[in-house]
Amino acid sequence: MKPTRRGRKLKSPGVEIGKQATLKMSWAKALAGSSPAPGTVKKILIVTSEYGSGHKMPAEALCAEFVRQGHSAEVFDFKDIIGRFTERITKELFNFATTHVPLLHRGLAAATDSNTVLDAIVAMAPAKVSENLEAHIQKMRPDTIVTTFPAANRLIAELKIKYNFQLVSVVTDLETLHAYWFAPGTDAYIAPLPETVAALKELGASADTIYELGFPLRAAFFEHKDVSALRKKLSLPGNSFTALYMAHTAPDPFVEDLAWLLERAGGITPVIVCGKNDALKERLSRELPRAHVLGFIDNMDEYFRVADVAIGKAGTGFVMEAAAMGCPVVITKYIKPQEEGNVDIFVKRGFGFVEKTAVRAIRRVLAIKSEPATAKEERSRAMRALFPRNTTEAIVRFVADLK
Repeated sequence: MKPTRRGRKLKSPGVEIGKQATLKMSWAKALAGSSPAPGTVKKILIVTSEYGSGHKMPAEALCAEFVRQGHSAEVFDFKDIIGRFTERITKELFNFATTHVPLLHRGLAAATDSNTVLDAIVAMAPAKVSENLEAHIQKMRPDTIVTTFPAANRLIAELKIKYNFQLVSVVTDLETLHAYWFAPGTDAYIAPLPETVAALKELGASADTIYELGFPLRAAFFEHKDVSALRKKLSLPGNSFTALYMAHTAPDPFVEDLAWLLERAGGITPVIVCGKNDALKERLSRELPRAHVLGFIDNMDEYFRVADVAIGKAGTGFVMEAAAMGCPVVITKYIKPQEEGNVDIFVKRGFGFVEKTAVRAIRRVLAIKSEPATAKEERSRAMRALFPRNTTEAIVRFVADLK
């Protein structure tokens, strides 16, 4: 484990939660009631980005819950601040660097991992960026701005006094936090885990602004659904070991190698999600007659619920959705440095395994399949304990009540 320093992994997860004894709102209060009192309806602007589903999905989950609880809320994408052309170029560069030149990505992350550098970047930002952001704030006049994507935090914080809103940062990385998560003037940081609390303190966040309330997921992840009925609905065998493979998160030829091995492994029902990669879906559907090959789907909660193991990249959304369903993960890829903490936490707690080749991954799947039922249930229970309640509902009530 690396030594403690800003934006890096910390040695011990056993940390003091941000002044839990003086929390502005307890879990019980956060979950009390079903609608805001008259005159307390809030206008909420949620800033996120399509750079990763780990940022966007929590934003959409929070927005839906704010609306359900009677508030006015909308999601604002970061690309509408920086402009679509700039967003497209930076997104392509990010994808290229993380996939083909990981050392370049790590170098850029390290070079910008300081408050001094980030302040300079904000100071040099084109005036049009600040104007786009301010125009939207001026139009909506939100009571609170919630961010799940930290790149805009400092720009937003500079407008707080002028427009008199509260700024809440919902942290969507678990442990390895870049300095841009910290923005002076932030009223509250929502942390998913104790490791996140410790990392935020390392960045400079005051303990009395940090609240460990969990990670926001869509409402469907907190609903009770019968597994047998779901298997029937999804046309899956009732008693077969189901391997859920997020194939669109892994590069070729790894995808086809592992898909082929899952297809031929005895006693395993492969469910392979190809996302928006239509060519991959068509190819695998043709080559793998036994597998359930899917494109983009909006009922991931149901597939996680029936899966015995999930395979994919260590994005925060993927690992936390799996945890909510008590489903162990086999991690085949992760982006350094931001997803290293996700890997450390899940491996350390026995929730996940890192296997970077198709052969090692299928061996791990088979090993999980052969585990005693008591061991599987114990791990599943420990994973689900990360979500003792509907975390999204509690976060929304906390933000709405924040003074």
